[in-house]
Amino acid sequence: MAKKKIKQIYKDNNKQNIHRLLFQHNLFTVVIIFIIAISLFNYIYNILNEEQQSSKENLIVHNIITEIEQCSNLLEDYRLSKVPSRQKELLLQQESILINIEGEIESLKILYQDSPNRYFLNNGIINGKNTINELLIELQNNKSPTNEDFYKVYYRISNTYDYLYKYLTNQYLLAMVKDNVNIMEEREQQLHNLRLFSILIFVLLLISYIISTSRTTKKMLNPIDAMVRTATEIAEGNLDEDHEIVDGPKELVFLEESIKNMKISLRDRLDLIHENNILEKEIHTKEIEQLKIQKELERAKFRSLQSQINPHFLFNTLNVIQLTALFENAEQTDKLIESLAAIFRYSLEHQDEITINDELIFIEDYLKIQKARFKDRINYSIKCGELCKNTLIPPLILQPLVENSITHGIEPKEEGGEILIEAFKHQGNIIINIKDTGIGIKEDFDINKIVSSSKGHNIAISNIVERLNIYFNNKATIEFKRVDKIKGGTLVTIRIPDEVENV
Repeated sequence: MAKKKIKQIYKDNNKQNIHRLLFQHNLFTVVIIFIIAISLFNYIYNILNEEQQSSKENLIVHNIITEIEQCSNLLEDYRLSKVPSRQKELLLQQESILINIEGEIESLKILYQDSPNRYFLNNGIINGKNTINELLIELQNNKSPTNEDFYKVYYRISNTYDYLYKYLTNQYLLAMVKDNVNIMEEREQQLHNLRLFSILIFVLLLISYIISTSRTTKKMLNPIDAMVRTATEIAEGNLDEDHEIVDGPKELVFLEESIKNMKISLRDRLDLIHENNILEKEIHTKEIEQLKIQKELERAKFRSLQSQINPHFLFNTLNVIQLTALFENAEQTDKLIESLAAIFRYSLEHQDEITINDELIFIEDYLKIQKARFKDRINYSIKCGELCKNTLIPPLILQPLVENSITHGIEPKEEGGEILIEAFKHQGNIIINIKDTGIGIKEDFDINKIVSSSKGHNIAISNIVERLNIYFNNKATIEFKRVDKIKGGTLVTIRIPDEVENV
């Protein structure tokens, strides 16, 4: 119904057409302003374009002078340098700058009839640049600084650079200034006349436009005031009250009816937005609950992985203690029991995280027991830098790796071997190295295949990789490397960013 009413307003020929009124009022003024503006802007643009071209040419010449100075310095560095790679780099830099100079000289080209002096000066610069290119090739062929030919070529290039520098600063810039003096005087007079003419035209157009606009504005003021009142009611939130159609140009009446329809539409949209906000809050609440559940599941998975400890180590330890008790005094057995007790406490505490220092203390207790088992067939060394002692890691990360070094690396060797464990900070990372002198891993060892298979002793490695990924948000890495192709030995490196966001 409202749409039909609005269409009827436009079909009413008795109402004045404000579009035609404004069109007739402004057409003549706009055309005159447009013609004058286009003429003025075109005139100014041509002047500015010529001035910009002159400034651009001056800038290019100054750039060429600066680049020639730079090339001269690079040439001196080349002479003083004793390193072949550095000499090659300096020559390449000069060649690159000369290529750039060639392009800049190309942009300065000028016709003979426009300026004969600059035409010949420009060709002189090109010839000097080409001479330098040829001499640089010859200089590169005489690489020895003690070679007499080297210094001859060097001084020829250096003198050419000096000549080009003076040539540009003393002759080329002076020629450009002479060419531009007369042009600049003409431009100053043109701009002065243009300024006076523009002010006069602007004043006349402004007076004419103010007079014609004030007459037209009076015809539209009353209906526009009515529209302002309606808009004010919308701004104040009064979306229910309607008004009668105002009398005036049919375009303004059309706008008034459209504003009333907008009030109704806005009210409906506000109701819809309110309902959507309620739904979004409910969805957001559910998403937060799902995130909490997911995080708890990850923690549960982490603890489950942490609880996978190889029990056969404990049985082996008990056997060692039993044999030691039979053949030695109680003092040695006491130390073994003390180490075993520490290992039991560490394993059964079920901590989510532990410092590297505490983990290494646990590893030392473990190695004391292994030392008692293997005697002189095994030796070990543990070092921990001060900067990484308090770094937190998941517990029982290092023990399976040390156990693998003993079981699969050192134990098969009749003479035994040595385990070196070191933790230190390097380039923003915490590095933990476990190195043994055992038989070494195979050449085709692939950590990704080991993790995916998860069979036998590979379960421990898969456990470590997955726990590191969970704890350090996939920012920690572990690498297995054979130390020597013939002698063997294995190096396991765990790299942890110094500052990471833990789970």
